[in-house]
Amino acid sequence: MALLVMDGLEECVLFMDQLANIPDDVIYEMLAAEADVVIEAQKKEINSLGLVETAKMRDSIKADNKFGKTRGKGMAQYINVYPHGVHHTYSGRAKTKAYKRSKHGRTYTYGGSDKKANNAEVAFIHEFGAPSRNIPAKQWMRKANEKAAPKAAEAAADVLQKYQDSL
Repeated sequence: MALLVMDGLEECVLFMDQLANIPDDVIYEMLAAEADVVIEAQKKEINSLGLVETAKMRDSIKADNKFGKTRGKGMAQYINVYPHGVHHTYSGRAKTKAYKRSKHGRTYTYGGSDKKANNAEVAFIHEFGAPSRNIPAKQWMRKANEKAAPKAAEAAADVLQKYQDSL
């Protein structure tokens, strides 16, 4: 007859329970550590592809301050990393038109307002291209994120290890 003796099983179960209930501030630290790695990778990728003219897009890449939670079956938490802010402003061309039933040549003007192009819009065009304007897709963000994935996971694991050591 076999005899099974377990010593310390309660402590293991308690440790696993603590790991299952990681506090939000530790999760945020893990995501922030990953975001720092991804930011640097995206900036390096922009430089290597030569997408730097004014460096506005590259210098505006940052992570959001808050992390989001998805709804549904599994709960995933995330931080968005992307270019923020305004890249440039341009003026639309003002157009003058005559009223349809004007007998005396009266006209009105429309358009001509200032429009802003966000850094996120410029990044999107460099990511996926604009065939009508002969801008090829560079896929800079996808490439940077794929290159940074192992280092980002390692940074998050370091934060988790510090949390585990504190328990």
